[in-house]
Amino acid sequence: MTEAVTYLNGSWNAFSKTQIPINDLGFIHGITVAEQVRTFSGRPGFLEAHCNRFLTGLRRLDINLPERNDLSAIILDLADRNYPLIDPKLDLGICFFATPGTSSRFGPTNYQRPTFCVHSYLLPFAQLAEIYKDGQSLHISTHHEVPSTCWPRDIKVRSRLHYYLAEQEIRQRHPSSSAILTDPAGHFRETATATPIFVMGDGQLVVPPTSEILHSVSLDLTLNLAAENNLIVVRREIHLSELPTIRSMFLVSTPFCICDVSSLNDHPFLRESNELRLLRKAWSTSVDLDFVSQSLDATC
Repeated sequence: MTEAVTYLNGSWNAFSKTQIPINDLGFIHGITVAEQVRTFSGRPGFLEAHCNRFLTGLRRLDINLPERNDLSAIILDLADRNYPLIDPKLDLGICFFATPGTSSRFGPTNYQRPTFCVHSYLLPFAQLAEIYKDGQSLHISTHHEVPSTCWPRDIKVRSRLHYYLAEQEIRQRHPSSSAILTDPAGHFRETATATPIFVMGDGQLVVPPTSEILHSVSLDLTLNLAAENNLIVVRREIHLSELPTIRSMFLVSTPFCICDVSSLNDHPFLRESNELRLLRKAWSTSVDLDFVSQSLDATC
């Protein structure tokens, strides 16, 4: 099988041959603006929105990337090169990231420019099929979300140690569960990989305030679809003390789009709610793919 390629600083390379210097500031200081898209039948979804968020991050960090005007073309090119290498019934995740480049303080520099890389991977369909069938179990971590005063919520960065520690903590106590974080006051924030949406007993969809969670492309789409389907959405703080009043819950994220949450701290939720079915159907229509059936078929 031909090896997948990556794009790194103007060159196409085999995945196994792609190397980034160890004195890159993305490794040394964690200064990395990152994005992830997924393909739907081989075509990257919502690419313009992801590129716009990426460009916002570059401006915030003053990373003057030579490829900034060609982002979409490079990502589409990578999909065209790597998608034919997999089963056409499957799809890819595509990551792209940028750092300020190497630092002479920590070793010799061979080039004076920001680092920019694009690479792909096969979506984890076995894992996706499992959460579509069983829902995602969540537990609240003792690790808190990084305050919005630390970095703006309209950029996506790779500084995710708090998520790693939260997942490590929860997996040790609840191996089949995942972590959800709160702020120190007990207001819900995000999981390590997804944005939560809470369905209250009165049918309202509640999402944490815009200023306190990542500006999510998947969430933007979901809220637009909710409005089109006459669902009431409220942006407000939701405290862990409100857990008994939550009827159902789901997560949205680039790789899996939308999925059920089966329980939170062992408190069970209504599965396959009307709201979930409605939004999942609208999601599938918007991407012209039944992504749930795709994952289930891939694991048969």
